[in-house]
Amino acid sequence: MSWHKLRFKQDDKKLRFDCIVCGIPMWFPKSKHGKYKTCSDKCKLEKEFNQKDIRTKPCVTCGKLFTPRNIQLKLGHGNYCSQACNTSSHEAMNEVDAQIKAKERRAETLKIRGQVLRGKDHHSWKGGKAASWERREEYRKKYYEENKYKWRVSNINRRASGIGKLSLDIIQKLVNLQSNQCAICLEDLERYHVDHIIPICRGGMNIDSNVQLTCVSCNLKKGHWLISELNDL
Repeated sequence: MSWHKLRFKQDDKKLRFDCIVCGIPMWFPKSKHGKYKTCSDKCKLEKEFNQKDIRTKPCVTCGKLFTPRNIQLKLGHGNYCSQACNTSSHEAMNEVDAQIKAKERRAETLKIRGQVLRGKDHHSWKGGKAASWERREEYRKKYYEENKYKWRVSNINRRASGIGKLSLDIIQKLVNLQSNQCAICLEDLERYHVDHIIPICRGGMNIDSNVQLTCVSCNLKKGHWLISELNDL
């Protein structure tokens, strides 16, 4: 027999739990203890009716007794018995007299708590929108200076999408491998181009092993050479 059929039989190896409705003792294995709180369907229905009676409350608008759902009570709702009562309550709140009274209550609350400081009078004032945009621009420039290699590689990967992907630190690696010199003329690099050794137009891949750093003039000359070769074909 399963543990569910043997739950009314006393067993010292199991944990005891009494039915919350009729009080009949039950014995469950450790994994099932506290999961079943009633002994039968009859007790379960009685428990649900009892909980329903506990939830019953009067409507805020018309005073009629109704039973809100559990989820409504958890969210802090369940004050109106119908949508009509809810709508009429909001209409009453939006009347001129109600708005005037609410404004007076807010003013009294401010007097008790102290005036709320805004703008330049607030202790956390940092200059407003203009200063916020300036700070954002400074942060953007600082981030670009610290990650300009990554930005450049990301643009190359975007343009060469679908034919490989360069690692974000490839430029720094090439600078160290080439001793900051052009791969073609061996001059020191002041400005550089990330050059594909086998051009993409010739079937080259956008991968780390197919790129090098060249000076601007060498890369442009290489482009002219390729155009002349294509014209000869």
